[in-house]
Amino acid sequence: AVVSTQSAHYGRDVRWEQARKMCESFGLTMAKINSKEDNNELDMAAKIMMGEEVGQKRWNNTNWIWIGTREVMDENGIGTGVWKHHDGTPLLWETPGWDFKRQPDNWVRKRGEQQAVAFSRINKKWDDSFLHKKRPFACMCPEEACSTNIY
Repeated sequence: AVVSTQSAHYGRDVRWEQARKMCESFGLTMAKINSKEDNNELDMAAKIMMGEEVGQKRWNNTNWIWIGTREVMDENGIGTGVWKHHDGTPLLWETPGWDFKRQPDNWVRKRGEQQAVAFSRINKKWDDSFLHKKRPFACMCPEEACSTNIY
């Protein structure tokens, strides 16, 4: 995957759905992480685009980057435990780097259930998160349209 963290360039953090639309408006797609190598490439892109320094508090939204993976929800809006990319393609990484605190944990709050994946700039791990959080996000060139150029 060829990934680029976009909000550092555009100067604002956004909700997951807004990030998806912004990637598309750039002619890109939200980052699809399907391997440890893809995960490491995202980490490298984040360091290049956003710098090495992270927020002091672990759950500071600037420490987490939206990627294009979400939980499949059933007809009642309840998570199924199946994770797919935003375009409906399957998550190919059999053992993604979920964070150490029993992730995904599918917390439910007034605003809904955690159902989108955020990537940690601190430890390269994944967390299921609420869609309303405003965070940096990662886009990539659609596979059919690119080679190995980083944008």
